[in-house]
Amino acid sequence: MFFSAAESDRPVVEAVISGVGLRPVFVGEDQEDLVDGLFRLWVAVAMKQGRGRRVAWKLLEGQTAQA
Repeated sequence: MFFSAAESDRPVVEAVISGVGLRPVFVGEDQEDLVDGLFRLWVAVAMKQGRGRRVAWKLLEGQTAQA
């Protein structure tokens, strides 16, 4: 779950997110507009396009492809 919080609040927010079974992804302090934009994108794809509430974003991490 993507989130923004003050650095002092970050450990608590990460614990709450982890506690409900999600993986916290910190996007930085004062980035609430970015997180809100991701939510608006989800609403457009999941609800307005009729794809349903089980649509989710996934952060892929790993090594970059080598040529």
